Amino acid sequence: MFIKNLTVFILTLIVLTSCQTVLSQTKSKNKKSVDKTDGSEFYQTEFLEGDYKQVDVVAYVKVRQITLVDSLGNGDCGNNKGTGYCLYRLKADLKEIFKGKVSQREIEFYTSADADYPKKNLMGERVVFLNWSDNYPDKKKSLGTLENSTRAIEYDVLKNLRSLAGKKS
Repeated sequence: MFIKNLTVFILTLIVLTSCQTVLSQTKSKNKKSVDKTDGSEFYQTEFLEGDYKQVDVVAYVKVRQITLVDSLGNGDCGNNKGTGYCLYRLKADLKEIFKGKVSQREIEFYTSADADYPKKNLMGERVVFLNWSDNYPDKKKSLGTLENSTRAIEYDVLKNLRSLAGKKS
């Protein structure tokens, strides 16, 4: 009898938890007035704010050099094929800081990408969300990107970040 009651109780908890999850996802979808499929929601202030709060440095940079420093898996990072991950060291010109302190106008930071992700997509102007860490191959305190946070310069991202940082446009 006890085991049967315990089973019913556990199943009830699972069902209630599932219902709560579905309801909370529905509420959060309804909160956003427009269902955007072009990726622009990733650039809205509420999404930027989440990444902004998690990192030490937020910067607008122009990446001009990429160096492969490590890889994991069977992928071919040089030819963007296969599965696995690639760790790159990027050198960039610093254009604007929204959060944190960086003293030089040229910065160096690490980012990882899937082996099949074209590294040319890492080049150029972008906003990066960075944390300090000593968990990189050089074993010194270095900057690294927050996973899935880097953004191209589009959809008013600079204006939204300036607003978050309390800067005047």
